[in-house]
Amino acid sequence: MRPMKSQPLVGFIGSVSIGTGRCLFSKNRTFYRSSHYLSACIATKWNNLPCSIPDWLIVNLEKQGFQHSNVVQQKAIPVIFSGKDIVLVAPTGSGKTLAFLIPLLSLVDFKKSWIQALILVPTAELGFQINRLARSLCSSLPLSSTYYQPRSSERSVVGFLSKEERNIRSRKEKQPVIMISTLDGALECLSNSCLERVKHIVLDEFDDYFIRSSWRSKILGLLPSSHSRQLIFSSATLQQSQHFLYQCRQQKWTRQDELEYIQIDKTEWIPKVVHYYYLLKEEEENRIQVLINIWRQQKFPKAIVFIREDSKLTHIAQLLQEEWQRQTSTTEENLLLVCLSTDASLKSRQHVIRMFCDGDVNLLLISGQLMRGLDIPQVTQVYNLEWTDGVEEYVHRAGRSARWLREGLVLSFVRHKELFALERVSNQLNIRFVQWPFS
Repeated sequence: MRPMKSQPLVGFIGSVSIGTGRCLFSKNRTFYRSSHYLSACIATKWNNLPCSIPDWLIVNLEKQGFQHSNVVQQKAIPVIFSGKDIVLVAPTGSGKTLAFLIPLLSLVDFKKSWIQALILVPTAELGFQINRLARSLCSSLPLSSTYYQPRSSERSVVGFLSKEERNIRSRKEKQPVIMISTLDGALECLSNSCLERVKHIVLDEFDDYFIRSSWRSKILGLLPSSHSRQLIFSSATLQQSQHFLYQCRQQKWTRQDELEYIQIDKTEWIPKVVHYYYLLKEEEENRIQVLINIWRQQKFPKAIVFIREDSKLTHIAQLLQEEWQRQTSTTEENLLLVCLSTDASLKSRQHVIRMFCDGDVNLLLISGQLMRGLDIPQVTQVYNLEWTDGVEEYVHRAGRSARWLREGLVLSFVRHKELFALERVSNQLNIRFVQWPFS
């Protein structure tokens, strides 16, 4: 199949009106399409924010397609500039990464030769993507400005560290100004002396690891004391937020009088995602066959397919290829798909992401373990080939579609016994599911 240019969803998919779909878990059978509210659309120029973003950074932001700030950045960036500790909770794809990267790139002193900002991430994939974005934003630092001092090729302004990629193993190696690191990479390769002058620490997707006491104690043991650094928590989900904020102050993870909590809720940001479910009519109904049939009808260039277990990726990829060949004629091109597996090396996983983002690959197969933070703007469709176990996982899966208020859809395959779980997601997230195919 030749990848085709994505067409926006404007009230219909294929030739069938969304309004005719069966709306699950709603008293009114009319489908209320998710849409973003006005405040999410109030775009503000970067230089109009109440903080000093350097001109070179604004130029690079605009080159990357970020012409304006959104509601997430408008609320978070001034707080981070002020030096206060912050807990930022906002939906996936809403621009949280830029919300903390812009202040960091503005506040650090590029003339210094030590780590001034540390960004901790739960997966190497998330770190890899933040690293790419950060490097692109500081690609043209002015050589004569106060922000930049010419460096040797051995030292980078932004560095990425994981357990597999130990690029600053010794004190003799020159350190970047901003270090992005996985948890195990930081704990194994960074010493307290490396971080003693760190002023800004970001814990991205912190609910995935910081809530667990085993990780928390190790992370806190690595960081400077709370009075000498700024702590930035960022995630799409946070349960028991008031308890977490109380713990932040009580345990002195943050400064008691300088902690800001920013939560962007559905009244401020709702991406334009349509949520569907396909009810498998019989236990033996082949979801692989159904998925390929739907994919052929839609003809969108790229999609992500989620399954539960990493160990099944290769087998399901083979089944998808076989079903594609069964349904298509010999004149049609092959289905191009790749698998993102936790068993693969970091270098291999980075290669897979590049192939999917920049090449002609149609489908990315992945389990839930590596999904956090994947930011691939070309993806408009997400398929839950196997139903997720929890509400939070659904949020992060669905968040791979419709990045930055683009339009998209999420289609979940469920059996009758899984409808109660679908209803729980519907109730807790206040979203409505439409049955596919349409009646």
